[in-house]
Amino acid sequence: QEAPPGARPRVQVENVDPAKSVRITNNEIKNASAAIRVEDASPGVNGNLIRASNFGVFVGENANPEIASDPAAVPPVPGNDITGNCWGIYVNASATAPQPEVHYNKIHANNGCQGNGSGNFNYYIASYPPNSVPELSADLNWWGTSSATTIATSIYDRSESTSLPTVNFVQFYEDSGLQMLDTNAYLLGPMTGNLTIPGPHLVVGDLFIAPGDTWQIGQGVVLEFPQKYPIGYQVLVEGDLEIAGDPSSHAILRLASGAQSWGGISVSGTGASVTIHDAEISGASTLIDVDGTSQLVSITDSELTGFTSSAIYLENVDPGGATIERNTITGGTSSGTTGVAVVDSTATVQDGNLISDVGVGVLVFGANSNATIGSTATAQNQITDFAQVGVLFTGVPGGEIANNKIENVATSLGTGILLDGSSPHVYQNQIRYTDIGIHVIGASAPLIGELAPATPPSN
Repeated sequence: QEAPPGARPRVQVENVDPAKSVRITNNEIKNASAAIRVEDASPGVNGNLIRASNFGVFVGENANPEIASDPAAVPPVPGNDITGNCWGIYVNASATAPQPEVHYNKIHANNGCQGNGSGNFNYYIASYPPNSVPELSADLNWWGTSSATTIATSIYDRSESTSLPTVNFVQFYEDSGLQMLDTNAYLLGPMTGNLTIPGPHLVVGDLFIAPGDTWQIGQGVVLEFPQKYPIGYQVLVEGDLEIAGDPSSHAILRLASGAQSWGGISVSGTGASVTIHDAEISGASTLIDVDGTSQLVSITDSELTGFTSSAIYLENVDPGGATIERNTITGGTSSGTTGVAVVDSTATVQDGNLISDVGVGVLVFGANSNATIGSTATAQNQITDFAQVGVLFTGVPGGEIANNKIENVATSLGTGILLDGSSPHVYQNQIRYTDIGIHVIGASAPLIGELAPATPPSN
């Protein structure tokens, strides 16, 4: 079938009784608005050369085509060669979720409409019914390359918009003859259960934990995140995430070779929880971002490094609050970075955290914050080599700052503790090598020191 460029679909299958069999087999279809368009039908699409059209295969409402080989045919029919279109496979539905099966095809070089404003993709999900299926199956294809990260950039799915499902393309073929199956360890899409295989595992799409699901990353497991614009792949948590390393064998989340940043761990929703211990997490703008949970948040005994915004950012975390203990937190740059940010949240930052090379060591902000920074019952926090402030409270009516060692040995600059419109209890801290030890401004009424003489002295 050949038509003038931009013409109507050359093959359209619509409103077909599921009991009826429709197959589109061994055709060359080109130069159309859509080479094949499927709505409310489930045809087999096998052995076709589909090229030079706006849409190779357009999958609409309630469409469940099998875009694949047909090994049962006599003789067997291979998969399709979908190439040179603006979009190879294009999914667009808003009411009834389509679920195409895409296997044993060659889907490559679908970039024939440069300048159309939407980019060009081998597989593109334009819209999808919310809260339907989390994943579409597209494994065992050849995508024109043996690089998983390159394949991922040619697919538009949940990694670009969280309202869409993930296109699961793992495993894939490395060659156009569909003979060499890639056997490397990749991760993308929905995550549940326990990951114990060390890897390293290359992350090639957003990882997400749905409400009610639990995912555990075990000791010695390594996840690597490649570069992807604008923010990189994320670990999106709406269920329960546990990163459970061991003191002698940490769990590691880091950048892949050549990458500059990834999207970090994002925990959101009242039912989400995160427990992290004995881990190494590095290379994201914000490493761990927790927003709006009332469940367990515990980050302990871990190394958090190489961030450009915050290591830990807590917002609207209540009522149980967050526990931050015995971590080593080191910023990649000093100016503009924050070790731990507590925004309208309940949190305890204590028991020997080492926070260094940041702009602000610990920031507590907002009238709804209730934070304890340090504790006389545990080891000192050490906050050092900060560009601006060791501990900053802004607009906080209460809280405690106790038993912290705050110093700038390298520069003797900055402010140890800055209280702006805040009234915490400040006692038994060691503050030295700074421009200002404790700076109180605005409508602040802190208690600095003990209510009665103390041994050793208060601050």
